[in-house]
Amino acid sequence: MTFQALSHLRLVSAVENNVWALFRTMGRLPGSDFVDTDRLCSHYSPFPSPMFCGAWSTCDCADRVDSRIADVVSWFRSKGAEYFFWWTGTRGSTSHLKAALLDHGFIPDIEAAPLMAAHIDRLAVASRSRSDLVIRIAQSDIELEEWRDAFCAAFGTPKAAGQAWTDATRAGTAAGRPPWTLHVGYFQNQPVATSMVFSEGDVAGVYCIGTVPSARGRGFGAAMTTRPLVHARQKRPAVAVLYSTQAGYSLYRRLGFADLNSTVSRYLWVSD
Repeated sequence: MTFQALSHLRLVSAVENNVWALFRTMGRLPGSDFVDTDRLCSHYSPFPSPMFCGAWSTCDCADRVDSRIADVVSWFRSKGAEYFFWWTGTRGSTSHLKAALLDHGFIPDIEAAPLMAAHIDRLAVASRSRSDLVIRIAQSDIELEEWRDAFCAAFGTPKAAGQAWTDATRAGTAAGRPPWTLHVGYFQNQPVATSMVFSEGDVAGVYCIGTVPSARGRGFGAAMTTRPLVHARQKRPAVAVLYSTQAGYSLYRRLGFADLNSTVSRYLWVSD
């Protein structure tokens, strides 16, 4: 599959399918659970971050919205989940669903994040930026802890949120298959930036792109986006995908990512 051969709709599906495949992978980690139906999917993992507990629509769920939401909430309660995200994209993203989620107490967390895609080979030039930033795949305990701390500093999240990623990575690796690769960027031997790459078939998604506040504005984000993707290209993926924050949008456009004119949103449920 080449980038040129993909239609706009297939590129949109490539982004969404990479996100959904990531969630399925989370739902297969040790101690996790996963429900997959033709209309709605849910994944639960015991790692303390709402990224590891979520529901997403696989079709337009305009009918029985309230009862579907109630069923999903009940399922997560039965797991003892303290929170989870409900994700919407081009499938199942009706305005009625959004209104119903809000009525059920969900809190908007990300709204209308642009879906973007690029051919990985076209990122090669940009990947050569900031050669003084050393990027490693976090594998040792020390590297995983440095990834965690840089992630939490970059996103302003509690330590538990970063620990969830590193613990899940350890769990998947111990089970025989590393679920994704965590990348940590070092400047002058200090961990200053993070990203994560999840590959499925010909598509590689890049997530968790962040730079600690003291190191921003130096091009580290560009390097953390492109270099791990070019590395992933050696194994197979040809297309890079992501969903963008407002802060990162202009950077991704400069790097060569195309805006697919479709969005993803997520809403947070918190147990009372």
